[in-house]
Amino acid sequence: MRNGLSVFLLLLCLLSVCLLYWPVFGFEYVWDDVSLFLNSATLRAGDFESAVTQPVLPDTTYFRPLVMASYWLEFNLFGVDAGLSHALNLCIHLLNTVLLFSLVYLLRRPHSAWLPALVAAFYGLHPALVEPVAWVAGRFDLLVTFFCFLGGVAYFLVRAGFVQGFVVGGLFFMAALSKEMAIVFPLLLVVLNAFRFSDSGGRVSFVGLWELRFSAAGVLFFGCLYLMLRYMYFPRMVHSGVESMLLPFFQTISLSGHAFAFYLEQIVWPFSALSPMHPFDFLLEGARYYLGLAYFAGLVVFVLLAFFSRWVWMWAAAAGFLALLPVSYLLPISISENLGHARFLAFPLSFFVLALGVLVFDFLSKLGSGLRYLGSGALLLLLLYFSVNSSVYLSIWRSNYSLWSWTYHYNSNSLMVIDSYISSMLSYGDAASARAALERRPETLETPFFWARYHFLRGDYKKAILVMESGLEALYARARVSDGAIVMDLERSNDLVDLSLMHAVLAESYINIGMYDAAQKNMRWVSGGDTSSSLKVALLNSKIYWGLGDMSSFEREFQKVIRLEGSLPESAQYAQKSMGSFISEACTNAVDEHCRFALDVLEHASE
Repeated sequence: MRNGLSVFLLLLCLLSVCLLYWPVFGFEYVWDDVSLFLNSATLRAGDFESAVTQPVLPDTTYFRPLVMASYWLEFNLFGVDAGLSHALNLCIHLLNTVLLFSLVYLLRRPHSAWLPALVAAFYGLHPALVEPVAWVAGRFDLLVTFFCFLGGVAYFLVRAGFVQGFVVGGLFFMAALSKEMAIVFPLLLVVLNAFRFSDSGGRVSFVGLWELRFSAAGVLFFGCLYLMLRYMYFPRMVHSGVESMLLPFFQTISLSGHAFAFYLEQIVWPFSALSPMHPFDFLLEGARYYLGLAYFAGLVVFVLLAFFSRWVWMWAAAAGFLALLPVSYLLPISISENLGHARFLAFPLSFFVLALGVLVFDFLSKLGSGLRYLGSGALLLLLLYFSVNSSVYLSIWRSNYSLWSWTYHYNSNSLMVIDSYISSMLSYGDAASARAALERRPETLETPFFWARYHFLRGDYKKAILVMESGLEALYARARVSDGAIVMDLERSNDLVDLSLMHAVLAESYINIGMYDAAQKNMRWVSGGDTSSSLKVALLNSKIYWGLGDMSSFEREFQKVIRLEGSLPESAQYAQKSMGSFISEACTNAVDEHCRFALDVLEHASE
């Protein structure tokens, strides 16, 4: 009877999660998805080893080959499709919900049919997990959580000593290959062991710790194997330049205190900060400095109380805080001037919902039937409130337009958010919104670049050229030559301008007013990094060579356009249409031999 009720409650929980996240099938790639996947020729058609062992982001040491392999297989087997990518993320989240349900069920607490359902429901519907599910790049957090949970289930089900160590250690290895957060996996084993050997009063028995010896040995062995494999591809364990992020000791403690407080707020009351960006002033002074120290001191006191009190729910909550150590700034990390991100809670959140579930059920079991029903109703209302907020937050991840519109509304003072918002508005053709944001944007070296893009979008190419030329003149006035290379002495990192992109906009503006010589001069500064950038370069060069009458070079560059565009997903293919529109407009009044040649090349390309 109880098993049947457990299955029913699990299916009900999964159905609720599916209904919440069903809209993701129509979502686009957003934020880093474009640079990480859409423009990555290596992931789409490159060598497997190169694809899975490349740094996730340039100039980083993130070694996450298992997740990169999932993208490589997806793109090479099924093509690049945002709906499929989101579907896979949702499937992993559903599996994580099932595994967490199974873990709590295997703990064999009283009310075993209802406690796993409560924990799984709060986990599956929690607003903090919208980010990793709705954002394709969140798969790193989802997969490391999946293998950690699977390792916990294996700890319960595989009882043979050495076999248990091998299986649990192997799953830890898979988690580590998904994301570095796997380093806190041993905390899950300790908490599960604490529940297994807790007494009837819910207190931890230290006697049972010996049962972890085989699993601990397996984790240690596979951990060393992971470090050896990682060293083969990334001899440096941390990003270059990370030393500059080191703060004085007490500044670090205060910052860490603020980070822990942020994550606690995301867990307990996420409705106050539903946003992908959480800008934070890292210069801690006065009251903010002492408040951070107070937060950290409170955390230390709680962890110590949990250890000595031996209440099992407190052990779970304390383990949740300790699981946040990798993203707490005790070690220098770089997450784009943000205090934290909700996606980092994908694994640590499980400890907190487990602690909540145990505490609530222990409390309800001591009440009379009337108060128990009242308390259960309050829990259902809270779950409903979580679901509604998750649904609202989910909708902003539909596209870059909706994402950055929401984020700009709540973080309009962050330069990074302002720039992302302006870029999105310009990309979607919303010139009015872009202009409004530009008018209140602080003046930096990047400002002329955004204004030039704005004027370009409106078709005022001469104005775009004037603004961009002025901006470049100011930029190069601050340049110096070092070892034969141009170096910019910029005041702050946000002023690091993409010179290649600026000259590309300038070249395209010159093309649109027929000044092909000036356009060609600017193309000397334009480089193609990823496939999308290389396609843009080839397209601009094609137009320039046609305008200059160099038909052989035009044909050569246009063949590059065809080849590069063919490696991109259909949604990102625009170059051949752009070339066709360009030739049609240029040849409206008269069709000379150059026009006939270009039209012939375009006709053959479309066959």
